[in-house]
Amino acid sequence: MKISFKIVAAMVTAVFLTGCTMTPEECDPRHDVNVFNKLGCAVSGSYSKRVEMKKEKVDEAIAQRKALAAKMQEIENNRAELIKNRGERIRVLDDYKARLADLRAELEKKNQLNASLKQKLDELEKKAEAAKDPDNSKSTMEKNQLLNELQQEEDELLDAFSDADLD
Repeated sequence: MKISFKIVAAMVTAVFLTGCTMTPEECDPRHDVNVFNKLGCAVSGSYSKRVEMKKEKVDEAIAQRKALAAKMQEIENNRAELIKNRGERIRVLDDYKARLADLRAELEKKNQLNASLKQKLDELEKKAEAAKDPDNSKSTMEKNQLLNELQQEEDELLDAFSDADLD
């Protein structure tokens, strides 16, 4: 019986020593381990340590997920605000472009009017030069009538200039 007691004592000592050397990573139930390792994992508390480590990782993942969800919500709120601001900027720019187009159209209209008035002024100057010509064989009455026509055209041209300035 002494031999069997020594054998049993040696085996128990080996099991305890095996159990003391087991780490939580070695006690992964997904891997096939022998009976001594399983017993060592159970005796050393490595299974419970592994479960605690996994629970901590799960808790960390949950906390990280909540933080990411909060950040995502914040980003969505900022995105909505940016879209709103962008839409407002686009509306303001469209209004600005419309005002510029109106100004350009008005400028073109004034340029056409100015060109027309310049042409009338050039014609009036030519008529005045022609009336001044001493070689002109027209009678005094015709010259007076021409002078009256020139003054009337000058008045019309001045009225047109003043109307163009008021616009």
